[in-house]
Amino acid sequence: MSLKRCSQVMRSQLGASEGREVPRTHERARPGTVRLRGRCPSVGSACCVTVRARRVSAVPVAAVRRLTLVVHESVLRTESRFCMQKCVSLVPGVTLDLIEKIPGRLNDRRTPLGELNWIFTAITDTIAWNVLPRDLFQKLFRQDLLVASLFRNFLLAERIMRSYNCTPVSSPRLPPTYMHAMWQAWDLAVDICLSQLPTIIEEGTAFRHSPFFAEQLTAFQVWLTMGVENRNPPEQLPIVLQVLLSQVHRLRALDLLGRFLDLGPWAVSLALSVGIFPYVLKLLQSSARELRPLLVFIWAKILAVDSVSTQPRLSSTCV
Repeated sequence: MSLKRCSQVMRSQLGASEGREVPRTHERARPGTVRLRGRCPSVGSACCVTVRARRVSAVPVAAVRRLTLVVHESVLRTESRFCMQKCVSLVPGVTLDLIEKIPGRLNDRRTPLGELNWIFTAITDTIAWNVLPRDLFQKLFRQDLLVASLFRNFLLAERIMRSYNCTPVSSPRLPPTYMHAMWQAWDLAVDICLSQLPTIIEEGTAFRHSPFFAEQLTAFQVWLTMGVENRNPPEQLPIVLQVLLSQVHRLRALDLLGRFLDLGPWAVSLALSVGIFPYVLKLLQSSARELRPLLVFIWAKILAVDSVSTQPRLSSTCV
């Protein structure tokens, strides 16, 4: 899609969401709006810019969030087409028309599109956590859902555009991530999904879920069994966080997470840097008895290392 066409689509989406045309000229921002260029309030003093704009427009926050969902889905479908064009021999029978018909919803992990979105979130978070400085990862991928979604899409856009000798720019500037090894896992997940499309759409067969999360848990388990002397942190840690959302793999993920936290305070600090605290806090309210021993153990490890910063969030939840 050309930049001109992309701009037209964005303007039409924003205008349609509010029942009016988005202003093309500079105007004073009204309450409940954010500027598309300038300071991003969600990351403090950091300025988040991923696209250069000639004009400044004031756009309602709700419209921006709806647009993000549209762009997010479009990016996923674009990556599917990109993978198919690069590896067409691996997915015979799949056409561009079929890709546009990938069934499901982004927020439903049981559907093909939702599972791809889930895997995409896990992979981009993993790449960002392993490449970015910890404070920058927290600002861009943990403090605000909208900012996190935009920068996940930026990582994918960088990968696609680099193959066409284009280099996207962001502020704050991010290290190159387009050659990270985790993209190969994303390619495989897309190929597995695409290979099922002909039978799912034309014959109505059931969707077979990707083995991605089970395989990543196995990789994490191997890391735990190999010892930790003079080794880098396990790159799968952000994926373990995502697996906690799945009832199928949750028990295994909690067991492996507990073994990791038992390695020492440094392991607890790494888990907290990924963003494990709110997930564990939510699971503590679960009624599943088989999870309680593991959750109590994990919770005790967290409080033993960082009881000060976790206390305010715990108090607000209890209230």
